[in-house]
Amino acid sequence: MGKLGTRVMAAGGKDLNLGAAWLKKTAAGAGVTVLSANLLEQGKPVFDGSTVIAVNGVRVGFIAVIQPGELVDPRAQLTGTPLLPAVKGELLKLKGKTDLVLLLAAVGQADALQLSGAFKDDVDFIITSSESRGMLPAQRADGAWLLNPGARGQALAQLVVKLDGKGPYVDLAEVAREKELLQSLESRLAEFEPRLKAATDPESKKLMQQTVTDLKGRRAEQKKKVEQGVAKDARTFDYTYVVLNDSVVDDAPLKAEVLKHEPTYAGAH
Repeated sequence: MGKLGTRVMAAGGKDLNLGAAWLKKTAAGAGVTVLSANLLEQGKPVFDGSTVIAVNGVRVGFIAVIQPGELVDPRAQLTGTPLLPAVKGELLKLKGKTDLVLLLAAVGQADALQLSGAFKDDVDFIITSSESRGMLPAQRADGAWLLNPGARGQALAQLVVKLDGKGPYVDLAEVAREKELLQSLESRLAEFEPRLKAATDPESKKLMQQTVTDLKGRRAEQKKKVEQGVAKDARTFDYTYVVLNDSVVDDAPLKAEVLKHEPTYAGAH
C-alpha cells in the first residue's frame, strides 16, 4: 500500500490478524497512517481517530471506524466501541480545519447507512469496506454519499470532486445515467411509432397506441430532468471505476512483491 501511494487507511478486522502493534509498526514503516476512532485495546485507544492531509491546498479530513463490538483477538482485548459517539468526537476535533471530510467505515452496510443518515450535514463521503459489494454506483438515501472503494484484484474506484461550489453534491454519473435513459426512451419510441402506423388490427393498434402514449409521457418527464442539468455553481463529483483488465499494465517490481505474499495472483484473477 505504501508503494501504491496510500496515505491513510481504516483499521479493519482482517488488518488486525497479527495484532494492533504489528499493524501500527508495519504501516508506519510503509508511510501509511492507520486510523480508528472507536478501536480500543484493553480499554485504551490504539490509533488516532482522525487526521487532516493537505492535497493541492485542499484540507482533507479523514475519520475512520471499525465494526462495533468486534473481537479480533480476545486475548488482546481488541474491541470496537459504538460508532456515533466516536465519529461525533472526531468531528469536533476537525471543526474549522477541513474543506472536505471523508469517513472511512470498515463496517457492514447497515451500520454504514446509519452513519450516512446521522452525519449527512457533517461528512461529505463515506467510503465503506469490510464487505465485498462489487462495483456499485454511489449510493445516497437521505444522508452522506456512500462509496465502495473497488473490488480486490478487479477494479479500483476513483473519485473526482469539484469543491468550488455550493449546495448538495451532484453525482455526475447519475446525470449521465439520466441522459442514457432518455436516449433509451427515444429509441423505443422510434421503434414503436412505425409499427403503430403499420398496424391494421384494431386491438393491437389500441395496445400499441397506449404503449406509445406511456413512452411519450415518460420521455417528457425524463427530458425535464435532463434539461435541468447541473448548475454552474454546484458542487459535483464523478465516481468511476478503473477496471484492472489487460489494458492496465503490470508494474513488474510491485507484482513480484505481491507474489511473495499472494502466490495465487500469478495466474488470471
